[in-house]
Order: sequence, then structure tokens, then C-alpha cells
Amino acid sequence: NAVRSTRDNYDLSIKALPGIEYNVFPYQESSRRQLVLVYSIGMSYANYQDTTIFNKLKETRPLHRLIVAAEAVQPWGTLEGQISASNYLDDFATNRISVFGSTRIRIVRGLDFNLFGSYSLVRDQLSLLKAGASDEEILLQLKQLKTAYYYYGSIGLSYTFGSTFNNVVNPRFSNLGGSCFCEGGFCSC
Repeated sequence: NAVRSTRDNYDLSIKALPGIEYNVFPYQESSRRQLVLVYSIGMSYANYQDTTIFNKLKETRPLHRLIVAAEAVQPWGTLEGQISASNYLDDFATNRISVFGSTRIRIVRGLDFNLFGSYSLVRDQLSLLKAGASDEEILLQLKQLKTAYYYYGSIGLSYTFGSTFNNVVNPRFSNLGGSCFCEGGFCSC
């Protein structure tokens, strides 16, 4: 994972976390149901744009992550859930615990009703600016602020058409065990 973000004070952030995965259910059933355990361990490198609250301009730290993710696909729709925990190995006080859940309920063929929610306890904001943020940057969400938690939720409709195989992808290791990742009110799926 490599990121450059003015919002998060990263000139460059690189995380290399090779991992192992175990699915409780047999591989033949992975398109219908999964209960996946993923453990990753590696390094995190950060080159910050400006000095952090910890007086750092760059740092390299060991990191690990454990994810438990479940997915069930039924004729009426899909249920997904994930719990993840991560922390820096050189300081167990810098950690994050996240949980998310989503469901897709089929209304008619191709049309789904979607629900999504996530919550994270945050104690790993290493990149926060020492100088803080101006009122304009806070209002426009241009700079990351210190927080103890994040939450996000959404409701929507989606319509899929085309081949019955157009949505078939390998879900293994997708976003480290789940289909969406949310941080600071921003989600990527």
C-alpha cells in the first residue's frame, strides 16, 4: 500500500504487510460463504509533509494486523462483516480496532437494497500536524484532526446488468479481508 495525502500529512506512506489467510470453509464453498482469518506483519514507512505532533518528519515502524471476515451469499442477497485489529509492534498503545457490516438485499433481479456501517476505535494517528489546522481546513476537511473514533453508514440502491459472471471476482485478500475500508468518514470499496 502506498499513499500520498495532504489531508493526512503524508508526502509518502508505504506499508508492506505480507500475510497468511485461512478460510474455515472449504474453497469449493467460497462463492457462497466464507469465514476468513488473515494475519499480516510487516513494516510501515512514513515521510511526512510537515512535522507531526511527535516531532517526526519520517519514521519506519513494525506493524501487524489481524482480520476476521465473514461473508454469506444467499438467493435473497449477501451479508458481510469484518473485525480488524492492528497495532505498531514497538508501541502497543498505538492501535486501531475496526468493525464493519454490510448487507445487500435483492429486490428484483439486478436491483439491490444496500446497507453499510462501520466503526473504528483509533489510537494510531501518528501523522497529525504539530501546527494543527486552520478553521478553513477543518471546515473543508482538508486536514486530519485528532479523534478517538470514526463511524460511517450508508443506505442505497444498486442496479447490476450484463453477464451473470460480471461480478465474479476473487475475494481473497481484497482490502485485507473485506470489501470496504473506512477512515475519517471516507470509504473505499
